[in-house]
Amino acid sequence: MNCGSCFIIVTHWCCLSLALAISQYRFPDIHCTTLGAMKFRVQVSRGGARLGLLSDLGRFDGVLQTPLCLVYTRKGCVPHLTNDVLADTLVCDTEEPASFVFPLVSTIDLQSAVAKQGRGIGRFCGLNDHIAYSTVQDPARFVPSGFNDKFGVSVWPKDGRIQVDVKRFMEIQEAFRPHIYQALCDSDTDEKATSKRLKKSYERTLRFLDDCLDIHARSQTLTSTAVFGSVQGGCDRQLRLKSAKETALRPVDGFVVEGLVSYGLQSENCDFAQIRSLLIETLSALPVDKPRAMHLVWKPSNVVLAVEAGIDLFDSSYPHVLAERGSAFVLPLSPFDAKTISEVKDGDGDAERFRCEMSLNDERSVLFVSDAIL
Repeated sequence: MNCGSCFIIVTHWCCLSLALAISQYRFPDIHCTTLGAMKFRVQVSRGGARLGLLSDLGRFDGVLQTPLCLVYTRKGCVPHLTNDVLADTLVCDTEEPASFVFPLVSTIDLQSAVAKQGRGIGRFCGLNDHIAYSTVQDPARFVPSGFNDKFGVSVWPKDGRIQVDVKRFMEIQEAFRPHIYQALCDSDTDEKATSKRLKKSYERTLRFLDDCLDIHARSQTLTSTAVFGSVQGGCDRQLRLKSAKETALRPVDGFVVEGLVSYGLQSENCDFAQIRSLLIETLSALPVDKPRAMHLVWKPSNVVLAVEAGIDLFDSSYPHVLAERGSAFVLPLSPFDAKTISEVKDGDGDAERFRCEMSLNDERSVLFVSDAIL
């Protein structure tokens, strides 16, 4: 088993561990519906954290459990994993189909080829039986500031900047035919953003969302595709709450929390304590019957904290970042404590074998990952 497959297993295991902890606390079921095709049901909640079920995702007639780790891709492929290793990883990890995130920045040049094939981005990439989720930016890539305007949003593939307006963005979604897509949004904000920049981000994102929803409603291709709206506002509490409430008024199927931390490797060192209260307040302004996603280079400890705050969907971009610098997870956990997770560099003897144990409520889950570094 190679290093990349170990990362995906451990990321899913981290999510499963928290899910088991939450599941000890039973509350009356919250039965939820959405305005779109997708349905979301909260089964269990504890504070902000919840266990839920996603269903009616277009061509997929099964059910997905949340919290859910979305497998990170570039150019439609999972970095560092061959197709056969990926298949083995997914089979041994869960019987459910996996969910793959396709950032627009790395797939935009596939539009014509995918459209010509006519079967969507998932089938084009050989992921026929899995969930395809299309996002705007890549959480693991730095996004230069100052290049979005009222006409569209800039994405930065390796060959340079491409500005994407709503019309082209929706043409891409019609070609990709994802199960879920994030509506076009201006997320060029961070803790240093000015009030003027924050207001523009908020206004443009709502306008882009309305335009996307208008085209979506008239599309014959996207009738069973779910749409996620983005919540903006940077670190401005009032504007962020306003964005959450306004976005919730639109017929979206879920939400993506954006603009609290800049995209790129710097988000790996995010101090969650600095955004926790604002994140919780933002999520409290959103309806409980729709899922919430947040895409950053999350360390496992921050994944747990985000899920505790109420985030349902996250991605595996952090394992990709570790693999790029020749590192691996070490989880000497018994019982589960995300704060003890450490990183081991390629070549360290301790990385040759992991033995991760968890004991919760008289149930024991043991994960053996051998030969993590080849």
